[in-house]
Amino acid sequence: MEEYIKKIGKQSLIISILLVVLGFLMACKSIEMVNIFIILFGYVMVVDGLIHFASYFKIGSEYRFFSYELAQAIIDILLGFFVVSNVSSVSTVLPIIIGLWIVLDGILKVQIALNIRGVRDAQWGLMFLCSLVTIFVGLGIIFNPATSLELIVKLSGAALAISQIFSIFDDIYILNEVGKVEKAEAKVAKKTK
Repeated sequence: MEEYIKKIGKQSLIISILLVVLGFLMACKSIEMVNIFIILFGYVMVVDGLIHFASYFKIGSEYRFFSYELAQAIIDILLGFFVVSNVSSVSTVLPIIIGLWIVLDGILKVQIALNIRGVRDAQWGLMFLCSLVTIFVGLGIIFNPATSLELIVKLSGAALAISQIFSIFDDIYILNEVGKVEKAEAKVAKKTK
């Protein structure tokens, strides 16, 4: 059991170290990291399209009538190539899409807050206020997309790095404790021989 825990602990430690590096890269080189993620996303779309394309020809002809695999394959491949070949355009539009999504989410929450206004003990006022703040954050992202995206990536990178630094300490502690248990078991085994 200790060997299994050590193996998992070492794997977790390596992953945490890699994620700390990724977090620092995101915090320091935010625009470059966004572009890398966009390129990776584009290639994932192309691969997904190729999988759907192959899947279309694997299904029986009697089921192809109901299948949309070929259409999805073509859309995914075209969209993937578009994303990869227009990284700067996509990185410009991405914060606007995120901002619109945040604004729409805030509007829906405003509606929910107004709907529960008459319910006894409902904290509709707090929900309404939080929804308005959400809408303003979304509008801030929409009207200042480049700075907003860079800030989001930097904050995400910093949060990732900090959380993984704590995870590294946890992994080292666990590995240390497993080592102590192994030493104690070895002493007990020597005494019983």
